[in-house]
Amino acid sequence: MAIVRPGFEGRTEDPEAIHWYSRAGALKAFGNAIVPEVAAEVIGAYMDCYPDPDEQLRAALATN
Repeated sequence: MAIVRPGFEGRTEDPEAIHWYSRAGALKAFGNAIVPEVAAEVIGAYMDCYPDPDEQLRAALATN
């Protein structure tokens, strides 16, 4: 897999313009970049914005 810098086409004279890396290695590195405390904050914020649809359904059924 190759990453091409923006503004460059796939073929260039600049040897630094194309970087080859292992997809599996990159995915492992991305996984290691997750900070549990930050992930918990993001998930909590998401859950505050988007309540559980099952809970809303139970509340609607309970009122009927």
